Amino acid sequence: MPRTKKPKPDSNEVNPNSPKQVATLLYETLGMPAQFAVDKKTKKKKITTGKSAIKALKKRDKSGVIQALEDYRKADKEIAEYGDSLLDPDGRMHTKYSQTVTDTGRLSSRKTDDDTGTDQQNLREEFRKIVIPDPGMVLVEGDLRQAEARIFY
Repeated sequence: MPRTKKPKPDSNEVNPNSPKQVATLLYETLGMPAQFAVDKKTKKKKITTGKSAIKALKKRDKSGVIQALEDYRKADKEIAEYGDSLLDPDGRMHTKYSQTVTDTGRLSSRKTDDDTGTDQQNLREEFRKIVIPDPGMVLVEGDLRQAEARIFY
């Protein structure tokens, strides 16, 4: 599923996933100094819009385009890494909890037996905020880091 719509040829829109369009915007439209990298295959210098180029241009950018591009790339990477892979075919997140996997007896989370679902205990904080329970249900988060296991007899 594409994350950005394809710009119309006659528009001023730029697809941030297109190095060619980003290079045109930065180096031609905004007049920033071109950044070069050595192509690993041909061993020749070529214009780049990679991470190092963006970092070098950031100090010169007064328009905010570089910051917007960095923000987009970070969000796009996190969505690809976490967001797209978290949902099962039914559009929900699933996990399997176990108390017998860890040496300490703490509750652990892992993918379900059919390898769908997600290890929810390792979700980044930003993604925990977007998990919404079904109507009439509540989401409970427990912090057992300070809990001590005790045996009474």
